[in-house]
Amino acid sequence: MARTWRNWRATCATSWPSSPRQAWRGTKPSHATEALVVLILAVAAAVAIKVPALFGLRLGSGDEPFYARNASLFVLPQLTAYFAWKRGLAAPTCIWLALSFAAAAVFANVYPFGARSHTEALTALHLPIALWLVVGVAYVGGRWFSGAGRMDFVRFSGELFIYYALIALGGGVLTAFTMMMFGAIGVNAEWLAQGWLIPCGAMGAVIVGSWLVEEKQSVIENMAPVLTRLFTPLFTVVLLAFLGTMAWTGRPIDVKREALIAFDLLLVVVVGLVLYAASARDPQAPPDFFEPTPGGISSLSRTGDGRLARSSTSESAIMRAAAAEPACPEGMGRLRRGRLTELYRSVDLLLGFRP
Repeated sequence: MARTWRNWRATCATSWPSSPRQAWRGTKPSHATEALVVLILAVAAAVAIKVPALFGLRLGSGDEPFYARNASLFVLPQLTAYFAWKRGLAAPTCIWLALSFAAAAVFANVYPFGARSHTEALTALHLPIALWLVVGVAYVGGRWFSGAGRMDFVRFSGELFIYYALIALGGGVLTAFTMMMFGAIGVNAEWLAQGWLIPCGAMGAVIVGSWLVEEKQSVIENMAPVLTRLFTPLFTVVLLAFLGTMAWTGRPIDVKREALIAFDLLLVVVVGLVLYAASARDPQAPPDFFEPTPGGISSLSRTGDGRLARSSTSESAIMRAAAAEPACPEGMGRLRRGRLTELYRSVDLLLGFRP
């Protein structure tokens, strides 16, 4: 049913909601407002996993059982709050959701677990599953007893897993290059990667990935351009931090074969980000933050008849069927470009860049 709805919506650009999920959401918040809320919740999840360190509980110091039991409590309350805000849930429902997380937190931290007990292992394994059902209640917005609502949540869970895996791969590359670059000037960045980048990024990625699934569920497009917009500024920040550290410490790069190979790989990644940004760009869209001048990427994406801008776009069977349908091809094209433009602008707002 959901697929039929999306097919019909892609073929004829009308004012109907783009999926059954949007039909019961109510008034949709603006992209700027939603991006700001997502940013705040992602930062809150990243900060939450660092709060126990203020009380002497640190990763890598023998407190891993505590973090294993409470891993879901660091991020799922924020994700539930996001869906409760977006769906406009009633106050009694929000109270019951909050009580569910409070009960889980009390059990995970008050119950007298023995050292390396099976009960503790079962809690670490099954508590996230139970709390994920609480997230599902907020996601379906009161339709939990509807088969369509539960199937929507199942599809969301699968899409989030794929998006999270892709973001995690990108974050792994970012972490590896961070340690490599700082290691080339004799600075040990292991504490930064293990203590901040990996745990904070893992928590924030859940919120960002969920938001991407929500934003991109009705857009027929590949994932590469969205990941490009997420990781381009992150790589920029890491490179600027590396240059600042090198200038501050006065340490030159230790020119060895391994370091040269690593920097060559970094250049490949940068070139890949630039090419993805150029190939996925709408040739009729005005320059934005990633294209500050009429030349460069903008001129590449405008060359010829826009073949470069469409060369790497993976067209699905639905897209080909919609293009072959003579009903409203122009409206379908405007719908696709408009939604992609809104998604890219939302990613820019999430990262703090305003076109």
